[in-house]
Amino acid sequence: MNNDNVNWDDFSKMNEMDQIKNEEAFIHHAFLNSYRLLIGNVTYERFLEEGETKGPLTFMHDITMSDDPDPDDVLNLIDYFANLDDFDKCIMLRDRFIKKKKSK
Repeated sequence: MNNDNVNWDDFSKMNEMDQIKNEEAFIHHAFLNSYRLLIGNVTYERFLEEGETKGPLTFMHDITMSDDPDPDDVLNLIDYFANLDDFDKCIMLRDRFIKKKKSK
């Protein structure tokens, strides 16, 4: 299953073993969605417009709490992308949330 084209309908029809095999794709998608939302590449309204054409509407952080993510969620995002060697995303998150908090 391609990480960029994850579909909840397909997932719900899979047997448990196939779901386990594809779980990483769903986790990856949730982290990407959170990143795109927090960095401002996409608004929540845009996610709703896209629907599930670009994958499930899942996030790794609680989007209902506030516009400011929990610091632990930001650190989890940074750790996740660092493990994938995607340091550009780590830097964007650090600059947007970690440095901003220190300067206040």
